[in-house]
Amino acid sequence: MRPLALAFFLALIGVTLLPGAASAGPQRPFGSPDAAFNQLSKSSLPDIDDVITTVVLQKSGKIVVGGLFPGPIQRFDATGRPDQVFNTNAIAGRVPNARAFVSQPDGSIILPGAKSRPLLRLNPDGTRDSTFSPRGVTPKVSALALQGDGGLLIGHFKRRVGKTATFLQRLTPAGVIDVPFAKRAAPALDGSVQLVITEPSGSILVAGGFTGKLKRFGADGTPDLAFTANLGATFDWSVEDLAVQRDGKIVAVGSFTGLVRRVNADGTPDSAFNAAVGMTLENGVDDLEAYTTVVQDDGTILVGGYFPNNVVIAEFDADGTRNPDVTSTLLGALNAPIFALVIQPDAKIIAGGAYTGHIKRFYGVASAR
Repeated sequence: MRPLALAFFLALIGVTLLPGAASAGPQRPFGSPDAAFNQLSKSSLPDIDDVITTVVLQKSGKIVVGGLFPGPIQRFDATGRPDQVFNTNAIAGRVPNARAFVSQPDGSIILPGAKSRPLLRLNPDGTRDSTFSPRGVTPKVSALALQGDGGLLIGHFKRRVGKTATFLQRLTPAGVIDVPFAKRAAPALDGSVQLVITEPSGSILVAGGFTGKLKRFGADGTPDLAFTANLGATFDWSVEDLAVQRDGKIVAVGSFTGLVRRVNADGTPDSAFNAAVGMTLENGVDDLEAYTTVVQDDGTILVGGYFPNNVVIAEFDADGTRNPDVTSTLLGALNAPIFALVIQPDAKIIAGGAYTGHIKRFYGVASAR
């Protein structure tokens, strides 16, 4: 029911609608910094060389970040305050790598380990789960993703020359390596995997250094050959991040020509969108890269990276038209590359990167006070 209609209805039955009771509050302009959050979180990584490369939201609303800093994993509560207990426990546990990790429904976190123990799990309080030691996981884990049934998808870097490489594995909910899955997927991958995500249908999208740069697999590891054929040579260099729209179209960002491209659900390039995006982010400058992307509720697309004129975030309409009003100054003077973007359920957006403060939050589409 619309707010005015609700007020009229309540008046009829003798109830007075107080100001502000019909909605969550006044809307903040898109891009407005969440000053309270940013103030609490800014001192957690004091070293200017610290970098956040990954941001993950937990079901509890807590925010876990990983990257290139001592630890190298930290957690914040929903207000931006560092979780000192978790952070202290994680540092004591000597986590070797937190640039790819997933949060399980119970708050546990799975992340890459060392050669002798390729996967680690942290308990919800940040302590090491000594009981978690699945057998058969190939070393050099580079990407992780959870499946709807609780299975874990595991991507790997390329192993030494002359060694047989397994680039994509699956750990069943029972904690056992799914050998048939790896065998089905193996023929489609001739290089390292750097990103794995699951689609709402259960299909798996994989990006990496293999031929074609992007592949799709069924939930059981069967390659989608039609998707690969339709995709063709869309990507001439690496794909860094993917976002799946509600209509099934896939937004890809990376270091390929154009930095931002979209393909249809069947893998065919979205020619109209790609033509509209064109070379607007590169703007005649070589060696640029887009690192992260998210799709907002209104269909607009945010892309983070580092672009000409000190721009680190850009917004595109659903048709590929770039919004010139979205600037780094609007978003709280972000002054260095953005490596991770995440949208919260309340539409606020968390950005992690190499800029001063390292993690910041700002108001997205339809965020309320």
